[in-house]
Amino acid sequence: MVRLQQRLLLALVLTGIGAASVWWVIDSAAQRRISELEAQQAELEAEVVAFEAMIDRLGRARRLGQIEVLDQVTDPATSEVLSTTVEFVELDDDGRAIGTQVATLPGDVIHVDTQTIRFPTDDVASGHPLRGATLVLLRRMYSDCIAPIDGVPLDVPGAVPPGYASEDGSHGAWAQGLWGSFWRLASDPAFAAAAGVRVAQGEAVYQQMSPGQVWQLDVDAAGGVTLMATVP
Repeated sequence: MVRLQQRLLLALVLTGIGAASVWWVIDSAAQRRISELEAQQAELEAEVVAFEAMIDRLGRARRLGQIEVLDQVTDPATSEVLSTTVEFVELDDDGRAIGTQVATLPGDVIHVDTQTIRFPTDDVASGHPLRGATLVLLRRMYSDCIAPIDGVPLDVPGAVPPGYASEDGSHGAWAQGLWGSFWRLASDPAFAAAAGVRVAQGEAVYQQMSPGQVWQLDVDAAGGVTLMATVP
């Protein structure tokens, strides 16, 4: 009887040990799976953050300048607008004024003529240190009533625009080379591709303007130039 009881006790002990071993194996496997899932979740969250940053860079707009309509002269007999006087303020990347011009142009439809250099979307999305945003040269202002060549000059064609110069007034050879080769970049696809340029072209935006209005000139990181009225 005693020996039987000992055998039963030993069987119970061995069964308990076996069960504990099985639960330990199951628990370890579950912990590993949980760790794997947590690692996958962290990786997905990092990818989402990176994707959102890319979308933000692609959609980001930068202010180039501001146009305030100071005055207009109209014909008393016909109410036709004879001339419009505007103040154009050019802005740097931080929104600081870097140049101001007051000009009087015939008519009321004012154009801003620009040259733009755009880069591949992947470079903009990744925040490339050089090709991370569209470059813009503000060429001139004119109106519907005059030829563009008779407009008011803004930046100097072929030179690096003031908004892209460094604080000490210098600029990189890379930017100088782009602006100096602008028309070749615009007309020679192989040359543009070798320079990492997606497109180089002239762009003009225009609006019919009235006294008291303020218009904001922007450029999208991956796109072109826009001229929109500000909210009073």
